[in-house]
Amino acid sequence: MLQLVRLPGGADGANHTRRLECGGLVVGLFEDVSFDEGTVQLEPGDLLAAWSDGITEPENEYGVEFGEARLLQLLQHNRQRPLHEILSE
Repeated sequence: MLQLVRLPGGADGANHTRRLECGGLVVGLFEDVSFDEGTVQLEPGDLLAAWSDGITEPENEYGVEFGEARLLQLLQHNRQRPLHEILSE
């Protein structure tokens, strides 16, 4: 899954998420597979995040998945911080 997260500071100042819909099967699972291609113009302030379901689908002790909404919230909250600070938490 590839997700483009556009937050304030983008060219239009909007706060929204845009999913890149092009793609195909899981990368590396099968040989000789073709993938759709697409393009998107990134603007200053945009954040491009890529992840697999291994990030969003794990469950806590109550059976609740981490979820895409929570991941996007974390990306929005931490987008201005250096990566080394985020990883050290």
